[in-house]
Amino acid sequence: MSEASPQEGKQSLLEMLKAMVQARASDIHLQAGAPPVIRVDGKLKPFGNRPLTPKDLEAIAKA
Repeated sequence: MSEASPQEGKQSLLEMLKAMVQARASDIHLQAGAPPVIRVDGKLKPFGNRPLTPKDLEAIAKA
């Protein structure tokens, strides 16, 4: 997602939320320059390995 549109951000957010439910995660941490991180049973775990770009985060925020 280099030049992510709001629609791509919405799809990405929905995919992340679905995966979080399956993993029984309580929260997600999103930061530009780092891959997403989720909290499962009080522990932070990597959620993917691709760092998010500022454009990714902008698209997710606009979703």
